[in-house]
Amino acid sequence: MSMRLEKSKFISLLMNLLMPGLGHIFWKEYIFGIFVFLVVLIGIILFFVSFFVDISTLVIAAMLALPI
Repeated sequence: MSMRLEKSKFISLLMNLLMPGLGHIFWKEYIFGIFVFLVVLIGIILFFVSFFVDISTLVIAAMLALPI
């Protein structure tokens, strides 16, 4: 009883841990995979920039309210 690689939940979890969006590209959902990867990349960049740039409380509140 062999499970196909495309249906494996373990492979899906592993790909999301290694690089978010990679699983979507693997399953030929290219546009959504690139979108997920870029959103994560922007989040990482904002995280590191926040250590070097002093941002006001109003900007922090706006950034935290955007996903809602």
